[in-house]
Amino acid sequence: MSFTEILEELAVLTPEERQQIVDRIDEIDDFQITPEIQAELDRRWQEHLQDPKSAIPAEQVIANLRAKFAK
Repeated sequence: MSFTEILEELAVLTPEERQQIVDRIDEIDDFQITPEIQAELDRRWQEHLQDPKSAIPAEQVIANLRAKFAK
């Protein structure tokens, strides 16, 4: 389903149904950084500091993800 199709479907929902969708998105968006996630972020940051040239530009990461999930 395309983004445009989703928007068209949303237009026919009742205000209550749209609010339920907003509430669900808020739940998904309520991401918590656990100690384990923080430790991994710290490890990756230190790895980057040791070799900054190993970083991949955000544009390339996004392009790779789009290519991977476009299948």
